[in-house]
Amino acid sequence: MELKLETYKTENGKEVIDKTFYAEDFKLKYGTVTDFVEIIDFEQLKTGSDAEIVLLVWKAVVNGKDIINSLLKRIFTNLTDEDLRNTNIDAIVKVLVDLAKFTILEVMNGATGKN
Repeated sequence: MELKLETYKTENGKEVIDKTFYAEDFKLKYGTVTDFVEIIDFEQLKTGSDAEIVLLVWKAVVNGKDIINSLLKRIFTNLTDEDLRNTNIDAIVKVLVDLAKFTILEVMNGATGKN
């Protein structure tokens, strides 16, 4: 699995890609998973309306900023706080979703003995 994150800068009044970070085969640690459980109400996430889910995710991002920033800096070598400030939120969400999907598949394959 390859993860990709781009940061942006303004040149001549236009937003352009400044840096591109790549990572492969990152594995989530148990402590990171438990951190996310503390900031996301998964039960409400499963049953909430679209508007409620958006609000939950927004609260998780706001309340979990330090956790998310720390995770992203572990995934992408040389990523800085300033780089994160210049990253589009949808790119961060995509990385987190891709990482979650990959981790779930890895756990499921490990539990069933499949590779």
